[in-house]
Amino acid sequence: HSLAFAHYKPEIASRKYGMDHLDLYKKETYQFIDSLLDAACAAGIEDIVLVRGYLGGQFDGLLEKYPRLRFVENPHFLEMNNISSVDAARDLLAGAYVAEADLLYYEPRLVTRYQYGSNYLAIPTGHTDDWCFHTDAEGNINRIAVGGDDCWQMVGLSYWTPEDGARLGRDIHAALETPDGARLYWDEVPMRLHGGEYRVAVRPCRFGDVMEIDTFEELKALDPSYADYPDEV
Repeated sequence: HSLAFAHYKPEIASRKYGMDHLDLYKKETYQFIDSLLDAACAAGIEDIVLVRGYLGGQFDGLLEKYPRLRFVENPHFLEMNNISSVDAARDLLAGAYVAEADLLYYEPRLVTRYQYGSNYLAIPTGHTDDWCFHTDAEGNINRIAVGGDDCWQMVGLSYWTPEDGARLGRDIHAALETPDGARLYWDEVPMRLHGGEYRVAVRPCRFGDVMEIDTFEELKALDPSYADYPDEV
């Protein structure tokens, strides 16, 4: 989601590689990334792993402030979907959160030190054009879709129990080796390819609790100062 961040704060975009890459030589980039790491630290989570690809070595500078931060390399970040990042960390998913990097948390209590069942953060809504979940009578996810009515809009923060996380790592790796695996979003593996085999509950939140930035339009809604910017920068 570097493109969304770069639109939100254009000075952190790479002039060499374009708006879909962050300039990891600029201090402003790290100030933006710091806000994500600070949220996890505030929850008392000490083992934080960052999957890196583009100019990955530049993230070493974060170790000064976060000496316990660990890195996992994703050499396939250009030619594969986000499934390659989760596959790179597949041995670390047991008892772990999986968090996307495009979230702004307004309610820090969404991130807690302990969770007791596999779950995915989501917002109840009458309609969405975004990725969403449908659930059974017990509140467990039984279908994932793009767009829906009377559903739960997906938010990119999930937790996986030790058992589910270990299995997820194996299933992700197996899916990636299929002909269409490189095009998959990682969430599709447990929710669609292995639908019904995982017991993943929805963990409710509200639209005001977290902001997920996927498009420039969403950025303009978040910061009205960008209202006069063209749709393409």
